[in-house]
Amino acid sequence: MVMYDYAINRWVKPVIERHKEEGRVEGITIGRQEADRQWDEWADRKADAESQGLPFTEPRPSENR
Repeated sequence: MVMYDYAINRWVKPVIERHKEEGRVEGITIGRQEADRQWDEWADRKADAESQGLPFTEPRPSENR
């Protein structure tokens, strides 16, 4: 039993923690990419409206939360 606990603490738990951290980093990256995409699309719509001389009243993506 002592060897089992040692093995779990020494090898298994570090792998689990590393995978959890990688998942958090991946989630943050995906969230950031989605936010960037929303801002880019908003900016494109704003630029299109301004180039046509139309009013642009759509709220910024950060105001849509």
